[in-house]
Amino acid sequence: MKKYHRYDDIPLELIASLGEKVSNSPYHQLFHIEGDMGYINDPNGVCYFEGEYHLFYQWSPLTYSEDSWFQGWYHMTSKDLVSWQNQGVGIETDSIYETHGAYSGSAMAEKDHIKIFYTGNTRNSCNERIPYQIIASLGALLDKDGHIQKLNKVLIEQPKDTTDHFRDPKIWKNKEGYFAVIGAQRENLTGTSLVLFSKEGFDWEVLGEVDIAYQNFGYMWECPNYFEIGDKGIFLFSPQGVSPEGDKFRNLYQTGYVIGDKISKNNLKVTSERTFLEIDRGFDFYAAQVMQANGRTFLFAWMGLPEIAYPTEQYAYCGCLTLPRELFLENGQLKQRPLKEIKKYRNPLALSQSKNSYELGFGVDIELSVERTLEDVVKIDLAADNNKTVGTRLVINFVERKIFLDRALSGEKIAEEFGTDRLIADNIGDKVNLRIFLDRSSIEIFVDDGDFVASSRIFPTEKQKYLHLDRNQATFNLKVWKLEIGETR
Repeated sequence: MKKYHRYDDIPLELIASLGEKVSNSPYHQLFHIEGDMGYINDPNGVCYFEGEYHLFYQWSPLTYSEDSWFQGWYHMTSKDLVSWQNQGVGIETDSIYETHGAYSGSAMAEKDHIKIFYTGNTRNSCNERIPYQIIASLGALLDKDGHIQKLNKVLIEQPKDTTDHFRDPKIWKNKEGYFAVIGAQRENLTGTSLVLFSKEGFDWEVLGEVDIAYQNFGYMWECPNYFEIGDKGIFLFSPQGVSPEGDKFRNLYQTGYVIGDKISKNNLKVTSERTFLEIDRGFDFYAAQVMQANGRTFLFAWMGLPEIAYPTEQYAYCGCLTLPRELFLENGQLKQRPLKEIKKYRNPLALSQSKNSYELGFGVDIELSVERTLEDVVKIDLAADNNKTVGTRLVINFVERKIFLDRALSGEKIAEEFGTDRLIADNIGDKVNLRIFLDRSSIEIFVDDGDFVASSRIFPTEKQKYLHLDRNQATFNLKVWKLEIGETR
């Protein structure tokens, strides 16, 4: 077993050796958040406090060392959710309730502090996991100097009818008091989410399970979120162990949501309808977290999946986050749209509208409309080589009213056992509007103003810097901007 370190005790020579491996990677993102080294995954603790947005993420900088390990939170801040500044280690594992790592949780801005609610992991002498729910000095407070204090007590014991899979609290507040949803596994090895309540935010009780029409839907529900838009309550979660159904649930693990009534002390039923919708149709999307601030609703997510090997691991790092998105509830569906703030970082590229191929490189924001004329099927190759022998392909089938994403020839192979194509949009019309963010090792596609979104990691070579349009009889309108945000890691 690897030796577990507190962050302050990590040998400097170990950090330096890992950093050298990371520096050799050809896949560093240009405008997505990724770590300096090691493994990053779930976004945590997103909130708005005193004029700044705060973002934490799970961080294991020593994952790719031979004998050392650390699991905590990293901290970043931003004025506009686009350009982020590093604030260093957010949560250090320095209490008896997190001897083996600080795991996912959430945050909420109060008048003069940020309250952080998260899961601490410990192991007993038999290496059995014992999870604790922690509020980081009147409950995980982040003071004005950026210091996190911790309340040195257990906030709630693991319920007797659950396994040790009890984690990822998401906190919110209304006039009744403080609420949280937390992921859990029943003793019969099915997933659920419990609703917790506290009048003051420190002593918590279990009200019961979130009541939705899914009682046998995977073996664990990770990273649950609850939020409200208008008169609707929305429950977002990541079930593990859901079997594929046609074009649905084809990733190893899923993330989706149901919409219904609001949760209160007297009502835990969100909906009785089986209407779980995957929120992202790409290959790599998980552990989303929602934040509401300034009258807007934002979503952050990990552009990756647990237990999947990614090519950057050979360079001693792995993982990145999606771009934050703004959420809207329209016609009974969550719509996701790119942040309007991104536009101020655009630098336009001059392009001819009559060409079939364009040398774009990476780090670009693409707006592309495709209108059907005589063509039934249109192909678009992104991050392709000059000869179209390799690349990431979009296939727009106007007859079937569907759009497919194919990464079979995108570059280095990723999790091919789960397939190389995804249905990313259906019920499309004769004109499709695409917004595409192409970074050095990822692609995010927004279809028809956020009706559908697909996020995927890709790992092309340096030669794959072209966009090819299968023009034929279709009508295209193309605009491209370089995004000049600077590396965010």
